[in-house]
Amino acid sequence: MLRDEQILLHARQLLLVEIGAAGQERLCEATAHASANADPEAYNVALEYLTRSGMRSTSADAADGGFPVQVPESAAVRALAGSPELTHAAAWLVGAFAAVETIKEVCRAGQPAKLDPAFTLATETT
Repeated sequence: MLRDEQILLHARQLLLVEIGAAGQERLCEATAHASANADPEAYNVALEYLTRSGMRSTSADAADGGFPVQVPESAAVRALAGSPELTHAAAWLVGAFAAVETIKEVCRAGQPAKLDPAFTLATETT
């Protein structure tokens, strides 16, 4: 059961049909971890989102049964960026995406999604 301070802190999430009280309780009880090979900046972004959602984090590759956060390695972040000046933006994108996918898994909401590996931030459109 959520404590009063958790209800106040997560009030907006409690209103979402996809999360609600049951999902928020799962988030507050859940622990997340990422692979030791995860891009550090992307993982920090994911961790920030997950912490704000109510989840706790543990060390990389922890075997405590926590939820794995699917943050790609740095090479994949650079490939998504498509150019060096967009690497920071790519890390934020994949970190946020990984956090949302983890939240969906914990709350048992929606369908799993993946970023298209052919997509890059540097792709020009005409």
